[in-house]
Amino acid sequence: YELSPDARRTVATPVAGRLALLVKPLARVKAGDALFTVTSPDLAARARELAVLERRLDVYRKLGTKNAPLASELAVKKAEREALVGDAEETNGVVTVRAASDGLVEAFPSEAGAWVETGASVVRLVAPEDLRLRALVAASAARLADGLAATVEGAPGEVRLGVGDANGLVPVYVVFPKGGAKGRAGARATATCVLDAHETPVTAVPARCLVRIGLQPTVFVRDAHDADRFLA
Repeated sequence: YELSPDARRTVATPVAGRLALLVKPLARVKAGDALFTVTSPDLAARARELAVLERRLDVYRKLGTKNAPLASELAVKKAEREALVGDAEETNGVVTVRAASDGLVEAFPSEAGAWVETGASVVRLVAPEDLRLRALVAASAARLADGLAATVEGAPGEVRLGVGDANGLVPVYVVFPKGGAKGRAGARATATCVLDAHETPVTAVPARCLVRIGLQPTVFVRDAHDADRFLA
């Protein structure tokens, strides 16, 4: 088993500022949990600037007159500040960033207390259950195709073929519905695919179970009513 390519997600800061981490390594987080805060002097300065503009505009309102340029400047600066914060929460220049989905805290690309720039990676989350199975198959022997149904430890999946290499090997993947895999990353498992299905059920036995009585191929099965008795 290995993690799916999109099992890892890096959460970045939308603004520059001083970083404070709110989660520990290997912590399990739920969607909506706070991951970190960034104290942004720029946002605080913008807030003060907006307050000044609001007070100036309020004077004109009390006088019953309009100041279109001032109102336009205020609207533009508000929009710029909202665009900086994005979907994060912000109070008095402190931005709180929350997890968009469940996951496990895997690493911190940025250190607590450090100054981070806009767009810097802060927390890396991983979804340990988002797995796929990977195997290498000889290209000359592979009868597999994209979309074939597969079963791994009772979990249903679907075959995806990778690109072969110079050694004649093709990576074969079994992908599962989200969270549908039953293993752990790094564990080994066996995938079973049906290459040629029949409408009529057929019972198959290993060749080593066949014996010949005279010229007749025969297999012995345990009597369902007597555990010590076998029937030919």
